[in-house]
Amino acid sequence: MYPNPQYVQRNKVMERNLIVTGKGSVKVKPDTALILIGMITENEKPQLAQKENAKVTNQVIQSLIGMSISKSDIETVNYQVQPKYDYPQGKPPTLIGYEVTHTIKVSTEKLSQIGDIMEAATENGANQIGNPQYDVKNARTYEKEAYEKAIQDSIRRGKVIANGYGASIVLPPQKIEDVSGSQPIGPKRMMLQSAETSIMPQEITIQAQLLVHFQYQ
Repeated sequence: MYPNPQYVQRNKVMERNLIVTGKGSVKVKPDTALILIGMITENEKPQLAQKENAKVTNQVIQSLIGMSISKSDIETVNYQVQPKYDYPQGKPPTLIGYEVTHTIKVSTEKLSQIGDIMEAATENGANQIGNPQYDVKNARTYEKEAYEKAIQDSIRRGKVIANGYGASIVLPPQKIEDVSGSQPIGPKRMMLQSAETSIMPQEITIQAQLLVHFQYQ
């Protein structure tokens, strides 16, 4: 039986295929922050737990507005009412009250005031505050730069590997796969430790990682 010319040609192409990982990263200073602030109240009666929660939430929101935080930058992300039970040993669970949780998300570009925002929320009754999440408004610009660096890195790596075999890669690449996306990594998150704490963001690293398929000759 004679070999199929198309099969032979396809195998030759496969044998000349080189897959290289390319990485690129860009470090930028964040210009926005998101803070999750929660108000949790408990009472034997659900109506009273909700009423107390609404009071505390309003106090917290008014304190934020007093710091020039716009209402449009304050958003409810979670509101729930849950029964609370006691679980005595050897006995059925007993309903002992209700817990109301109201979580708001605060967006701000005033990064120097993050510590003050968290402190004001705590002083006005908030009892669950998450670590600030930092981001950049024009992230796509930096993501594009990270991808461009990843492509250049893959070409550099491909040339080095191919040269080691006495060959050279063929441009443009045959295929490019995004294996991790472009994800902001960091900065290190800090907890509010005292009323004097000043929380300052570090740099954000936007990373891209690609699998790039080259042919070589």
